[in-house]
Amino acid sequence: MGDRAIIHFTDGKNIGPAVYLHWGGESMRDLLDATRKRMGDRTGDVEYTTARCIGLAHEMTPGNLSLGTWNAPSGGLAAIMDQEYSHGGFGVLVVDCRDWTYKHHGGYGFGTEGERQAEGGTHDERPT
Repeated sequence: MGDRAIIHFTDGKNIGPAVYLHWGGESMRDLLDATRKRMGDRTGDVEYTTARCIGLAHEMTPGNLSLGTWNAPSGGLAAIMDQEYSHGGFGVLVVDCRDWTYKHHGGYGFGTEGERQAEGGTHDERPT
């Protein structure tokens, strides 16, 4: 059914559109690391960070499926962190593009499929 992941970038005030990867869960750490490195002195810019992440994800995703985007829900962070928003798999990641810390829920996150985190939990961390 896929290894789905949804990423939103935020600067603490604004929330960027969703970056959806149907088969992207296992590559999340690499994608975020590449995005962070690409941003350089533009760190903290939600729109540019989202665009660069999509560009890098596009290069990692063959064909014309498995990569999408949509507007952030009107309910903001509360709506994104609602369990119903997650498609499972890796889950939902909200990354603060100022310091690259994140909140995660609705999937296994940076663990493995066999180390699924408790349903409903959120995690404030920084990926390594």
